Amino acid sequence: MSINHNLANTELDTKYLIFDFDGVIGDTYDLMLETMIEVLNIQSDQAKKLIEQFSYTNIRTNPGIETKGLDLKQVGKIFTEKLISQGYLFHGLIKEISKLSNLRLAIVTSGWPIGVHKMLKQAPDLVFDYVLTSQDSPSKIINVKQILSNWQVDSDKVFYFADTVSDISELGEIFANQNMIGCSWGYHGYDILKTLLPDSQILVEPEDFARLFIKKANFK
Repeated sequence: MSINHNLANTELDTKYLIFDFDGVIGDTYDLMLETMIEVLNIQSDQAKKLIEQFSYTNIRTNPGIETKGLDLKQVGKIFTEKLISQGYLFHGLIKEISKLSNLRLAIVTSGWPIGVHKMLKQAPDLVFDYVLTSQDSPSKIINVKQILSNWQVDSDKVFYFADTVSDISELGEIFANQNMIGCSWGYHGYDILKTLLPDSQILVEPEDFARLFIKKANFK
């Protein structure tokens, strides 16, 4: 990947980073797939199509969207149970984040808090100032604005890491496109993320994370 020089230029400054959880920090896609198959009694291919469809919008803040008869509370309950018992983090990303200094970190997720906090115990040395979930607000916009207010920084000083175009589109109300970073190991993948983001803002592997902050002068 090429380097996003907006991030590279912050090398000596405090870096304010907000992450989505599912598909970015939390390796949860397979558990969501299992949940959808179990709840709807459908085949894997059908479940994958539904997950992709629902990933194009925030169904918690768009109650009119067709959910194919899906009981969101039941999905959340079963999915959270799976996160607690089987969930793992993307430890490659955790390792890369840990390499950097001068970080202020936060998570904004539409997930339930109990599963998220349980999984984050796998990375005890990584300190997040805020972990805001659907329990705080179903709107990621509201939660992100709260974090920015608490940090007392403008949105142009903060970078948001997402794995779906729905998050990128929704948070476009707050962040300029250049402040969005796509994580292609998540729910949507590289090709779909590329419809909204340039190559320089899409991480192909967790190991690409630290390279975002390397100045061009370091390359020969």
